[in-house]
Order: sequence, then C-alpha cells, then structure tokens
Amino acid sequence: MIINEVDIDINTILDERARELAGEYKRWPDLKRTNTLIERTLKHNNLAKKTNKMDNHILLRPIPQTVIDQDSEGIEQNAGY
Repeated sequence: MIINEVDIDINTILDERARELAGEYKRWPDLKRTNTLIERTLKHNNLAKKTNKMDNHILLRPIPQTVIDQDSEGIEQNAGY
C-alpha cells in the first residue's frame, strides 16, 4: 500500500499504530490522547454499539484500591468504578 504525505492524517496514524502495536496495550492511551476513544470504539466495536455503555467515565481509569486505602485525605474512586 502506497500512501502519499497529503493522505496522512490522525486517522491514518491511529490505524497504523493499531496494526503495528497490536497486543502491546498502547491503543487506549492513543485514543484517549486524541479524544477519539468513544467515537472510534462505537465505530469499530459492535458490542459497544449494542450495549451503548460508552460515556465519559471510560476516559478515566480506576484508581487502584491500594492507593485509596493509603490516602489519608479520603481520595474517592473515579465515577463508574
């Protein structure tokens, strides 16, 4: 596949990184950083479309329980977890 410079955009880069880094757990940070996580998940994941549970809570990761237990200021878990 030949790609010209003018054809390269963020979607081209995200698609290529998905292929290149499959299984290396880089996808979520890439999609979150580019604000495309919900949009691309709904576009490419049929289960996500069916369950329709994609909302902003997935943009945050859960805080580990050990961190919550060790915090003296009463840190609260991120909403949705």
